[in-house]
Amino acid sequence: MRLAGVDITEKEVERIISEAKAGTISDKNLQKILSKKQLSVWQYLQVVDEAAPGEIAKNAKVARPTVNQALDKLLRLKKVERIGLGRSTRYRKL
Repeated sequence: MRLAGVDITEKEVERIISEAKAGTISDKNLQKILSKKQLSVWQYLQVVDEAAPGEIAKNAKVARPTVNQALDKLLRLKKVERIGLGRSTRYRKL
């Protein structure tokens, strides 16, 4: 089976799903479920305290819609939190 371009076994998929439900996905498994561009967003968030989507797009060299998609995925995986609303929205790693 392939997940985000990486070969992965059924057992690993089940473990990742159970970790996601518990909100405890490891960084190793996170790398398996994120695309390269999504991983760039995650890596950028690891080196800053917090950042706006435009700042992430510029510094991670990823298109803004891709940044928004990556942030949505990271929010669902409980790896980042949203701070504020609207134009002043920022994100930080949990």
